[in-house]
Amino acid sequence: MYRPQRDTMPPLGLWALVGVATILIFLATYRFIVLEKEKDFDSRIAYIQHKSETAGNRPVVLMLGTSLSEYGLDSTTEIEKQVSCINRQNPVIIKIWKPAIQVNQMVDNLNYIASKPPQLLVIEANMFCYAPRITMLNQTLRAFYSAFRFEPLHEPYFPDKTPEVYTPHTGNIGDFRDKTVDTLQLISFRKWANQLQASGTKILLVNFPIEMQEEIKKWNSSDTIAFNRNIRFLQQQLKFFYYKPSCYLDSTNFIDKAHMNKKGSKLFTAMICNSIAKALQDQ
Repeated sequence: MYRPQRDTMPPLGLWALVGVATILIFLATYRFIVLEKEKDFDSRIAYIQHKSETAGNRPVVLMLGTSLSEYGLDSTTEIEKQVSCINRQNPVIIKIWKPAIQVNQMVDNLNYIASKPPQLLVIEANMFCYAPRITMLNQTLRAFYSAFRFEPLHEPYFPDKTPEVYTPHTGNIGDFRDKTVDTLQLISFRKWANQLQASGTKILLVNFPIEMQEEIKKWNSSDTIAFNRNIRFLQQQLKFFYYKPSCYLDSTNFIDKAHMNKKGSKLFTAMICNSIAKALQDQ
């Protein structure tokens, strides 16, 4: 008599092998991403060197930040134009941003500029508040997505290029930031900034505003103690200007709760240019 064959499940050992292979592929992909992302600064360093070498007698202003700077600052040409209108110094603006970078990572990659320091260093003070939240899973999935779309893992650096497509973050702003930055993470920056100041570099820390309601919560939370502690830690060895906007920007100036749209960036750029001009005049 004919008996239909029953479907048999693969043995447990085979499932275990598939699981181990998946984990190994995941870890190898993540390690590859880490190694490739280290090359991201090569094009940024080349950009800094070119702008510095062609500056001539013009004062050089180096601006460092995260995606808040990417979205919150107008073009380098516009910043140069606005500062020149205020103090007639015709500066060279070098704008360096990298999403989700920590201040100590920025310093590790830019240590070399101590040999040719800028006249003014402008740094996003938000980097001294919260660390970005970066997960292995998120990075790896984004790498697979980029590969699926045949996108390069890293591209040449264009300081004024804004991504054409941006998916606003509509959830809790705390979802994409980590705990507050500890003073131990700021030691490398303070040491590096000390070297720059010894060579005559002025330093300007700028607080990039986030959406009004989030900004109010940020400066009225228990984390405010940590923010002020970090500023005092830097002041122990550094002299710097500190700019924190006295006004709030509402939601019409933002793509989401943290990143500015064109309207917001133009408004904030006009504010910050006054501080840059003042810092250069105090040389």
